[in-house]
Amino acid sequence: MTAPDREVVDLCRELIRIDTSNYGDDTGPGERKAAEYVAEQLTEVGLEPAMYEAAPGRASVVVRLEGSDPARTDALLIHGHLDVVPADAADWTHDPFSAELADGCIWGRGAVDMKDMDAMVLSVIRDRMQSGRVPARPIVLAFLADEEAGGILGAHWLVDHHPELFEGCTEAIGEVGGFSLSVRDDLRLYLIETAQKGIEWMRVTATGPAGPPIAAPGTRCSTPSSTPGRPRSPPRPVGWAPFYNRFYYQSTYTAEMAPEAAAFFNFKVKRFRYMLEALTETVPVRGRGRLGAAGGAGHPAGVRGRAGPGGPGPGAAGPCLRPGAAGERAPHRRRPLFAL
Repeated sequence: MTAPDREVVDLCRELIRIDTSNYGDDTGPGERKAAEYVAEQLTEVGLEPAMYEAAPGRASVVVRLEGSDPARTDALLIHGHLDVVPADAADWTHDPFSAELADGCIWGRGAVDMKDMDAMVLSVIRDRMQSGRVPARPIVLAFLADEEAGGILGAHWLVDHHPELFEGCTEAIGEVGGFSLSVRDDLRLYLIETAQKGIEWMRVTATGPAGPPIAAPGTRCSTPSSTPGRPRSPPRPVGWAPFYNRFYYQSTYTAEMAPEAAAFFNFKVKRFRYMLEALTETVPVRGRGRLGAAGGAGHPAGVRGRAGPGGPGPGAAGPCLRPGAAGERAPHRRRPLFAL
């Protein structure tokens, strides 16, 4: 077992125990304590991280490692976020901020989104610095605030106010991006995400378990009221985006597809349909995918158009919803800002 393997569990548990719940406003604890912890871990191995606070308590940490090859100026940006979506302990088997070890897993809010990756980055960088294995190219590490509410006080703020921090960065590695699927013994698909949904903020009241931005069964949202003085937008047609048709027709179908791969894609099609209907209340979606899933629909990032005057339907929960809290500020999914 290598040094990073020995250390990463402890780093992850310590980060989870620091409550950085992001409610989408200024009522949360903020990320500063977690940012200070990250900065300490980096300073301990000889780095000089800088902390940037966009608002009181809303802190991000950035550090640059110069590469061993002076000719390399193409910096790699590795970034993660320190905030998490809220969690109600009553909904959990283990306290969400206890980071308990049970059944071979770490239990807690942020264990998969994304204090786990923060800990992995820290453990690898600490090991490299302690063993003198400096990468050839420059590395910029960014541990950011406010990702769960749009990044306004994190990534956006840093780019607007300190663009010099990312000078020379030609590639970036962040959250997700590591999934693959074996279609056959000789064929593996690597799915690449190149777009995200947009957001439109509104006030809603939700009941049910708190959680991330998915249409969670058992969670219902009341119909949001119009913004005072602003008329409701008329409904627009909603359905598959062209690039999703291309994806399913060109990438996911083969007569020799392994049963488990076909089951995975059929599951995704059904999930997409459920999510789309939850976002649009009731939307007939036409067409037939190559996997035989009639009436399929797309992930919010692949949906054309937007919900009608009624806003999101039953089951559409935002990332910062606290059950029973009226007037929460939560995102309403919109069509993608650019194509997938």
